[in-house]
Amino acid sequence: MVAGYEKFIENQYTGFANATQETINVMQQYGSLGLQIDGHSRGGLTTGNALEYLNSLGDSATGALTNTTINLYGSAYNALQADNLLAPLQNRDTVTDVNLLNSMVIHQQTHQADFVGYLVGGNPPTGGTIPPESSFMQETLRILGGANTVHSCYGSGKDGCSDLWNGTLPTLTPVKNYNINGSKK
Repeated sequence: MVAGYEKFIENQYTGFANATQETINVMQQYGSLGLQIDGHSRGGLTTGNALEYLNSLGDSATGALTNTTINLYGSAYNALQADNLLAPLQNRDTVTDVNLLNSMVIHQQTHQADFVGYLVGGNPPTGGTIPPESSFMQETLRILGGANTVHSCYGSGKDGCSDLWNGTLPTLTPVKNYNINGSKK
């Protein structure tokens, strides 16, 4: 129920869940000092809703997250949308170093059969495999209670997860890349 609230209702007018309010507080306090936010599943909603709020503050929030990086794992919030909100908060339009620009964008992982990240969050798959004895539907049902699922096997890869990622560790993928002249690809 909390995830549904955060996805469809939560905002500055209806109120924030405790996690979102704390994320806003942490971003405001440490965002220019050096902050890394990692959001998995509902944590992506928390992060995205916090970014929406900070953007609603207008010019007073520009540059507030200059030293913030964000990684989303199986996020129920769209990573590209979150990056579009993050860019002005990082004051990215003033950065000319392409390598720095590419390090500032949100990075994400979404398994090809992760219902939450792929369908709810609308994030493109960044890899993963479905075991031969399974299917997209079976993997979706396993999310509700399986030990190592397409929704829980992210990050550095815990034991028993390598079969879901072609026997390798999953990698983070930037949601966009800047080329040498600073335009987005």
